[in-house]
Amino acid sequence: MKKIEFKERDEERIIDFIHKNLGGEIINDNQIVFDNDIVKGQMMVHEEPEYRVTAMDYTAKKATKFKIHHDIKYDLSVHLFLNGVELDQGKKKLALNLPNGFIFLKNEEHFNLKYKEGERKIIITYAINYEKYKINEVMKKLLNLGNYIFHTGNEHTMIWKKSVSEKMRSEIDPIIKRAWVRVKLTELKLLVDNILLHIDDKKDTHLFSNYELETVYSIRDFMHDNLRNKISVESFIKEYGINKIKLNNIFKAVLGNTMYKYYQEKKVESLRVEIMTTSKTITELSYEFSYTDVNHLTKSFVSHYGISPSEMRKSKHKL
Repeated sequence: MKKIEFKERDEERIIDFIHKNLGGEIINDNQIVFDNDIVKGQMMVHEEPEYRVTAMDYTAKKATKFKIHHDIKYDLSVHLFLNGVELDQGKKKLALNLPNGFIFLKNEEHFNLKYKEGERKIIITYAINYEKYKINEVMKKLLNLGNYIFHTGNEHTMIWKKSVSEKMRSEIDPIIKRAWVRVKLTELKLLVDNILLHIDDKKDTHLFSNYELETVYSIRDFMHDNLRNKISVESFIKEYGINKIKLNNIFKAVLGNTMYKYYQEKKVESLRVEIMTTSKTITELSYEFSYTDVNHLTKSFVSHYGISPSEMRKSKHKL
């Protein structure tokens, strides 16, 4: 896998900085086009006094991992539509998939972004300075946050994303395309501002703080250590003070399933290893894994694998 690290830049323009790291052809002050052995695509840059926005649309020609540091010329950044992003917390790596949402980072954070060969991604980043930002209420709320938050997106961000589809972009006349891109990026920024203005709205179950995200990973680790025991979802709610709907939404966003389903999935996967590698009876395993009885174990196993534990062991079925 090709590894590229975007470190802190000097006084150079962002477009020159990208060119130095990724190559490509600088078309003008706002656009660079790539077509080399690493990527194919383009990046657009638009700058206002209060923020800078970059829109990257490219396809990886080889498997690539980007390590992206915060731009120290700005106080914070908002990254939209990230899939396969890994928030780097030193020894701890937090994986996120936000196809319709965004992650907000303060200046000490950085993340890794992985591309599979042939994978295409569209990523939009807003870099913001506190003092120059016009919507003071947004800044006041952001200053009170932890180092990062993320939002899984809503119907407005999804509609916006559809409005800039490849088909739509191809229908815009080149004469007005730059102006159209600028308007669409401004529109997206206002949608994000609107979400951030309601950042303390407890009805927004799609907006998560760093505490809530880290809580989910703590619960996940606890589950992995207790696959043979019974666990209580309600105990997590009481311990961490986060309601069940929100916890399940975060689990779905970062781990692909609700708390209970995630736990059951990992439990059955661990059970399968025991079935295939030991001579323990199904009855013994049902006791070890805290199932009510053999029937309960068998029902869970068949639901996950489509075959009973006895049949799998007998046939040495490999999944």
